Amino acid sequence: MRLEVYDDVAMLFHSDEKDILLVQHMIENLFFVKKVVRAKLDFSLYQLLQSHPYEHLANVIDFSYSHEKTILIEEFVNGCTLEYKLSQRRLPVEECIGIMLQLFAVVGHLHAQTPPIIHRDIKPDNILIDFEIAKLMTTRKDVQRSGSVGYAAPEQYYGLSDQQSDIYSMGILLKELCAHTAWRNNEADIFLTIIRKSTAK
Repeated sequence: MRLEVYDDVAMLFHSDEKDILLVQHMIENLFFVKKVVRAKLDFSLYQLLQSHPYEHLANVIDFSYSHEKTILIEEFVNGCTLEYKLSQRRLPVEECIGIMLQLFAVVGHLHAQTPPIIHRDIKPDNILIDFEIAKLMTTRKDVQRSGSVGYAAPEQYYGLSDQQSDIYSMGILLKELCAHTAWRNNEADIFLTIIRKSTAK
């Protein structure tokens, strides 16, 4: 990775675990996101993401590890989180359906990889822009428990996850979306069926 070609523009987020910066490629004159994570992440996961980009993902451009830090360069997505959008207004039916169809397509893309990529942290403020607790599906058993309370599937609290874990999280997200959508008549009924099936134990 040639970090010298990326000029730091602004700090977007800072915590004890990581920094997220907006950077500009000085030759291509394009903006990217640089994540500096104070841990060594799974490079095989990021190699798979980099070699299989997808239109609705913040795709991985480059990555490296040095001085006990993982540095990621990812596509810059100019917009707001779904969490912010839901806090501002009720969504039109068409927008709700469009969001879910895009999410279904992206998760389907991740699960279709070899081995499948399990995101494990699908929620309104992280619609597939952060893969730091994602894993490759080489075994159902996880090294550590992971996920966000309220969105993580029950089995994740026991150190287990697979494709169904992401489907559960999408069901919870769909339930939240439905609660913030201006439905007409009985339009939401089909989504209630999907929610019940996705979140069944």
